[in-house]
Amino acid sequence: MVAKNRLPRTACLKSRRDIEGLFSDGRRCKQSSLICIWQQSDRFEYGVFVSRDLGSAVERNRIKRLLREAIRLCRSGLKKPVRLGLVPNRNSLQTGFEQIHAEVEQSIEHINNALN
Repeated sequence: MVAKNRLPRTACLKSRRDIEGLFSDGRRCKQSSLICIWQQSDRFEYGVFVSRDLGSAVERNRIKRLLREAIRLCRSGLKKPVRLGLVPNRNSLQTGFEQIHAEVEQSIEHINNALN
């Protein structure tokens, strides 16, 4: 399998300190179905954070898969490395992949504009 456009496991945000730092010091960009939290970093890292209030485990896992795929497709558009956290809201349960992908692209454009 060719792994040229995969999200490496090392890019996943797992450290409690890093996640808390992202939520406390990160900048926010709000879309209709998700909130993008980001801060400049020395390498690209991402996290998808879904609350149990959002729905059943099946719904939460589905939205996490869709958001990870959108990140995988859009991360090449970032001009500088950032820590990126995506937090979906209730509207994301009714949206399809096309809208989620478009909102992640808009968030990345917003991040690029803010970094310049």
